[in-house]
Amino acid sequence: MPFDWATQKQAYTGKLRILSLGVVSRIATGQQTITTNNATVTYVDCGTCDMTMNETLPDGITSTISAGSGTTNINAYGLPWGAGYASRTILGSSRNVFVTPRLDGCGIMIAGPTATPTIIHANCRPTDLLTPVQNDLPTYYRLWSDVYIAIASKMVSASLLPDNSLEMLLPKDYLLTGVSDASVFGVCEGGSWSFYVTLNKTSAGETRKIWG
Repeated sequence: MPFDWATQKQAYTGKLRILSLGVVSRIATGQQTITTNNATVTYVDCGTCDMTMNETLPDGITSTISAGSGTTNINAYGLPWGAGYASRTILGSSRNVFVTPRLDGCGIMIAGPTATPTIIHANCRPTDLLTPVQNDLPTYYRLWSDVYIAIASKMVSASLLPDNSLEMLLPKDYLLTGVSDASVFGVCEGGSWSFYVTLNKTSAGETRKIWG
């Protein structure tokens, strides 16, 4: 049966996660370089990425979604990632689920109206900044997060990211003791999007609402 978040929320909380979604190379246009004091990323507009479970998208992106047992029919928006990229999509209402690849150091930015939010999945690892403090993890994650904040500010100034209702999920928010990675997903109910993060812990997962 189709995925129905309203009636199956409890069954899927903490389980809906993207396993793989290729990289942003499917888009060759709309690229811009975003440079801060410590990092450079390539911004790319990924348009609208519709996908279903285990589907090969245009230009070779293969998606694999896990949503617990007994479900084989999930239609979703997907946002791919790429090392050194900040990929963007704007959601609509033709799908009621959004997924993006798991995070182990990326930054997620969400802003705009709840009916058509903008999502950016940014990736950078400025080694010159981070290597000297790699043994001081709180400082390491704080400095890494500050880079994403600077990138977001640059994108807002360039009108690539709305500044209204802007929320960010940063390494310092989810790279905590006992957390291997994090999964971000969104659900649309009644025409409004909400977004959640699942902290994939070595014991049990923990899901938190982050936007909407």
